[in-house]
Amino acid sequence: MTRYARRKDWGCCATRPVSAYGFAAPDFAGQISPDAQLKILPNPITRLEVPLLACFLLALLWALGIRLAKEWPRFQEQLKASLVQKELESEVDALSNSLADLDELFAAGKLAEKQYWKERLDLKARLRATLKKASPSLLECYVTRHTSSR
Repeated sequence: MTRYARRKDWGCCATRPVSAYGFAAPDFAGQISPDAQLKILPNPITRLEVPLLACFLLALLWALGIRLAKEWPRFQEQLKASLVQKELESEVDALSNSLADLDELFAAGKLAEKQYWKERLDLKARLRATLKKASPSLLECYVTRHTSSR
């Protein structure tokens, strides 16, 4: 139950709440100016916020560094393997194109049969040797290799 007390300088209708003990509540309206800013006092949680965040970030960076240190050699091997793979792939493509060109020349009658078979067997032997050096993915069909990467 809230009671109200009257004060002479407030006017006839102005009232002010009175606490349960009968004392008038303090008047804060006159003490705070309208342009004053509210100051937030730090508590134990806000004092620990920045150090905890810094510790979390350091732990995260440490974990990423450990992960990178473990994966780095494997990444380097993959990089080397992919460069070798691309080199062998380009060699296989060049030899296949040479075989196709040789077949076209023979079909057009611009090449003797003996020379055609000699060059064809030589190109096939080089192609076979290159494919033995390469990974099994090069043994896939040309269309499968070049359409799956898109």
